[in-house]
Amino acid sequence: MTGNIVGVFILGILAGWLAEWLFITFVMDKKQINSVETEKASQTQIQSPSVVEKEKIAATKKTVMENPQVQAVELDNDVKQDDFMQLKGIGPKLSASIKSININRYDELAALSGEELLEKLEASGAIVVNRPAFVHIPKQAALAAKGDWDALAILKMSI
Repeated sequence: MTGNIVGVFILGILAGWLAEWLFITFVMDKKQINSVETEKASQTQIQSPSVVEKEKIAATKKTVMENPQVQAVELDNDVKQDDFMQLKGIGPKLSASIKSININRYDELAALSGEELLEKLEASGAIVVNRPAFVHIPKQAALAAKGDWDALAILKMSI
């Protein structure tokens, strides 16, 4: 019984191979065959890096291994950035503009007056729409820096 199953399996593979060969030989045009071969070749080229790329990678690895003075650069990911959109009057664009002038924390924002913040933003090229709201931003930032969220909520309702 097992021999019959194996025989049928092998016969099926051979029949499939024969059907493919007959189809390619008698049905497909030469142009179709060439386009299929070209497509397969281009897929192979895309998947494997070129010899030049491999040489560049090897040269870079060799340079790094031979030069002990080359050290890894550590990025300062510990810079705490507060979410300025928690403050009334600051949306995503204004928050990004404030961070672009290197103000990343509530205490840094609270240290400026509304006028100073407005001047720095305008000097950086930011477009400021709601100028009167800048009076309240340092007060809100001071409360947020202290972590006094209840007082901040009350202040935001009164603005």
